[in-house]
Amino acid sequence: MRAREFMTSPVIAVTPDVPIHEAAALLSSHGFTALAVVDGQRLVGVVTDADLLRGEHTDHRPGETPVRAVMSTPVLGVDPDAPIGAVARIMVEDHVRWVPVVAGAALVGVVTRRDLVRVMAHTGT
Repeated sequence: MRAREFMTSPVIAVTPDVPIHEAAALLSSHGFTALAVVDGQRLVGVVTDADLLRGEHTDHRPGETPVRAVMSTPVLGVDPDAPIGAVARIMVEDHVRWVPVVAGAALVGVVTRRDLVRVMAHTGT
């Protein structure tokens, strides 16, 4: 099974200039722990709940720090044809909860732990 077959798409993402309070609202409303950061369709970073908490300690007004100031880069992504085992290995070895799926530099989806569990439940893997 390949990433394209079980990834979540479309992806809820933010741009680098979005204030962290808006990113925090998205995380909260969707129950996420991280968001992709995109410039157009190009994946440029990831912002986690921990990044947002760090962002409150900057020189900007509370909550107005732009995501670009706290996002993590570079971001490791996988090709849509990456096998499920390779995606799971990245999650385990890099201690991440989701992996972006990129075609070229364009973000086309994400694979979350929930996606992997869903695949396992349906395939008996």
